[in-house]
Amino acid sequence: MFKYGSFYKDLRKEQEITQTEACQGICSISKLSRWENNQVEVEFSTAIALLKRINITLDEFTERANIEAEFELA
Repeated sequence: MFKYGSFYKDLRKEQEITQTEACQGICSISKLSRWENNQVEVEFSTAIALLKRINITLDEFTERANIEAEFELA
């Protein structure tokens, strides 16, 4: 299973953005820290907000992380 939080952490650090700056008004620092250390998952809306905070779109994130989306239609 791919751990999205640790990849986010790498991108955030590349831009020299602190955890405090990244999560301000979105989630707690402890929540972000636990996500970045692959201890918890965050809600999709939270992940999108955190990505926006570091100026990365969902498309860029998935492309850079080599994430392949698989969808199953009923």
